[in-house]
Amino acid sequence: MARPILILRVGSKFFGVDIEYAKSVIAPLPLTEMPKSPSYLVGVVNVRGSITPVMDLGARVDADAKEKRRICIVDAGSGPAGLLVDDVLEVADAESAKLTDEWFGQSSFVSSVARLRLVHFANDDDESIVLILDIPSLLSARIAA
Repeated sequence: MARPILILRVGSKFFGVDIEYAKSVIAPLPLTEMPKSPSYLVGVVNVRGSITPVMDLGARVDADAKEKRRICIVDAGSGPAGLLVDDVLEVADAESAKLTDEWFGQSSFVSSVARLRLVHFANDDDESIVLILDIPSLLSARIAA
């Protein structure tokens, strides 16, 4: 049984986070930059007493982020992390989502952290392409890259 998906927007692209991993959505807080960190790791923030690394999702998956108005706090069991995104749109019902991996090919970095689904938005008659993020892979990749 599919779980609901939190829909995020980065530039003109849509990303989904399984609701199991989404912990909260906050307005951007002052960031403390970390020296010698990857360019997509924009810094750390204090979220309710927890030091949380923040990843610019657009920089990580090659999407053109512009507004960066929200931080989606996610946790896959190894501690929280923030995803800096342009907007958080809604929680979509993924029950009827169709899963396909054809779009990415074999060697893309994105294919290692996301799967393509067509998801109906609540106020949308058309199907919208949403990249469902594999949060455990995305968060472990932040350390390896």
